Amino acid sequence: MTTVPIAVSTDTKPAPPPVPSTAGLSGLSIALIIIAVLEVFEGLSMAWGIFGDPDLVVPAISGAASAIHPLLALTALLFAATGRVRPAIVMLGAVIIVTWLKYMPTAVSLGIDAVGLGAIWSPAQIIAFPLAAVGAIGLAARNRRLLVATALVSIPTLFNIAAVIAIAIGLAMRGT
Repeated sequence: MTTVPIAVSTDTKPAPPPVPSTAGLSGLSIALIIIAVLEVFEGLSMAWGIFGDPDLVVPAISGAASAIHPLLALTALLFAATGRVRPAIVMLGAVIIVTWLKYMPTAVSLGIDAVGLGAIWSPAQIIAFPLAAVGAIGLAARNRRLLVATALVSIPTLFNIAAVIAIAIGLAMRGT
């Protein structure tokens, strides 16, 4: 029996790291990217309002929430852009909870607005959206129904955009 020596190459190079591509992103990732971008812009505008006006007195919890909001939204954007749907859902859920914390001092001191658009907006912001966020975080943590979890963290952002559009249309129709 003869043995045949096997030639082993010693100059093997490791494979280059994979390049992220948008072709591999799922529909959920793309939806989460859109929502996260909208939340980053909203968070930056809130943070700018807090830190841009030195005469503005803001409760500590609202100021902290306004500072954390864009950071959480940016983290969600990075997770979604890399195709990591579950952590992106968790981060967007955290954005909703931080937004809820921002509104709590006003809700506690002035109560829930029950007139006009506030009759819909206030209960949604104070009650419905935080519950939706907790549900979405729970679904993402268990890796269950990620489409439902994505919808749950998207509804508050889309609701707020619809409210702004409705207010703008109302003001345009009134002529002010």
